[in-house]
Amino acid sequence: MKPYFVLIFLLISLITYGQQQQIDFDSLVSARQKESIGKPFPLFKALLHNKTFTNQDITGKVVFINFWFANCPPCIAELDALNELYKKLKTNKQFEFVSFTYESPKTIQVLAKKYHMQYKIMSVTQQECYRLNQNNAFPTSIVLDKNGMIQFISFGGKTDKAAAKKMVLTEYYQQVLKQL
Repeated sequence: MKPYFVLIFLLISLITYGQQQQIDFDSLVSARQKESIGKPFPLFKALLHNKTFTNQDITGKVVFINFWFANCPPCIAELDALNELYKKLKTNKQFEFVSFTYESPKTIQVLAKKYHMQYKIMSVTQQECYRLNQNNAFPTSIVLDKNGMIQFISFGGKTDKAAAKKMVLTEYYQQVLKQL
């Protein structure tokens, strides 16, 4: 009988300790975001329509970068809003919209047609996607200033299309405008 009391005492102690040591996830996310702000976007090389695309191709422009993959519900939920963001800014010569995914070029072609994606989408390896998005969750959205420095980063997203649209067309759009 005594071992049961000890076991119950240990369980109660662990539960009580766990409640006192709750993790503040918002603070963790904020800290990860702050780590990236002001740092240069990593060097990259990717193929875009059989042509090499690198950091040199976006130098001197404000750049919105989005990382996604097909089986990511929040990634798919924000595609319509990302299309709207692109349409609002595509005529601005100081702006570039770039998207990275580890989907195959064939899958990209199918999804780009299905979701009317008109911006640049580059296929890189999964490892490269994570390296470029700072090992964050998907989707990840980044805004670079004209010097290639990260000025904004957001990761994770909403699965509800209306909530995703609000986030993209208010928060992300405003971050781009701030750099233009």
